[in-house]
Amino acid sequence: MSDTVMLIGSGTREHKMAKALNASPHVGKIIWAPGNAGAYSLDKVVKGLDYNQLKNPGDYLALAKEAGVQFATTGMEQYLFQGMADTFRDNGIRFFGPGIIGAELERQKAIAKCYLTEWGVPTADFGIFASAEKAGTHVFSEPPDKYVKVSGPALGKGALHARNSTEAMAAIYRAKKEFGDSAKLLVIEDTMLGTEASDHVFMNTRPPEGRNPVLLRQKLSKDYKRVGEIYRKDAAGGMVAKGDVGDQTGGMAAYSVPSFCTEEVSRNVHDRILLPIFSGLMDRGIEYCGVMYTALMIDNRGNPRVVEINVRPGSPESEVSDDGKDVYEVMNGVIDGTIEPGDAGLVKKFTIGIVLVSGPVDGRPGYPDPNYKKGYPIEGLDEIDEDVGVLLGGVMSPDGGKTHITSGGRVMMLVASDEDPKKAKAKVLANAESVRYPNKYYRDDVAYEEGA
Repeated sequence: MSDTVMLIGSGTREHKMAKALNASPHVGKIIWAPGNAGAYSLDKVVKGLDYNQLKNPGDYLALAKEAGVQFATTGMEQYLFQGMADTFRDNGIRFFGPGIIGAELERQKAIAKCYLTEWGVPTADFGIFASAEKAGTHVFSEPPDKYVKVSGPALGKGALHARNSTEAMAAIYRAKKEFGDSAKLLVIEDTMLGTEASDHVFMNTRPPEGRNPVLLRQKLSKDYKRVGEIYRKDAAGGMVAKGDVGDQTGGMAAYSVPSFCTEEVSRNVHDRILLPIFSGLMDRGIEYCGVMYTALMIDNRGNPRVVEINVRPGSPESEVSDDGKDVYEVMNGVIDGTIEPGDAGLVKKFTIGIVLVSGPVDGRPGYPDPNYKKGYPIEGLDEIDEDVGVLLGGVMSPDGGKTHITSGGRVMMLVASDEDPKKAKAKVLANAESVRYPNKYYRDDVAYEEGA
């Protein structure tokens, strides 16, 4: 018997999840709300429903009951912050994602940093401040080079780098002005040196009685958050520094597995980061059933430190993970505590993904500025190679999937794999050129660390 599943979200991350659910023999129908134009190519996704009135977990629950949903999940952190997982579970619907208490690990960076300290997890030295004045006193009494972070939700844009005390003061007042309630508390931390990486785990700290807790890893990946390129190719084909790397975004590109993430590094992440967090949650009696995505900084000796914790799959990092297992079986196995230890999916080849965004055009700024221009027809999707994954995000279709129009900042993601990083990158960039809309922009320096 196949289940009716509700998937909540509308980005490239959810398009990948919708494809995976569509391929599962255990899934009969998918309510993808609000979804995007990618739904039209998936036969199990129910079409024609109106999702415009869905504003909160209660609204989604009402639709789930009406549609006979047995299982639900989301990649949208704001709904987890509002207790969506608890709302569904309390009404007898299985839900993959942490409850409102577990979601505090992402909703409030100040809480997460205090937990990390309590559990002995390596992270940057930090201070927590409610007032701009006390935060300012702190930055002028400390060594320079800090990150000023809003404690509350900021859509991945609440970390401001300050190279000196003057920049730190400007960042403090900018954060207070731009982020409102999310900036009631500020976390000011030392800048960590190293290379960033991302780790995803499937976790269940409180399985059914008689079952073992679950900690199931995916492979490490690396993402790129800045909108601008760190490097570009010169006329001779060499890589030269480009300088300004621009504003923080929700994510511009990712690849897996980075060569610097050796077996030793992976073991260090497991032993020093994941196990203490896992044990700490259980010791505190915090139920956590879902994906945890940990942003890491790896130093030149292979020692990891936590940059931040996220309580849902990262995007674009999760889009470059392997599809080797039935994701519906994996999620249910985590909930039931029946899944075997090991990896959730084995990345067999080097996998790279780049995000095509709505860039500057006609004097208008591009993403991540909220005033980017949208509504452009997209051409060339039918020219993309069959072995290149197409994950739609900010894309709508007014005619059931026949034509496509940009409707968001992160328009789509293209994903390619190959044993050779250079070939994988060449493949994804060549296909990015096939896609056409007037303000298309993407980073082409992805995986330069791998010689690609």
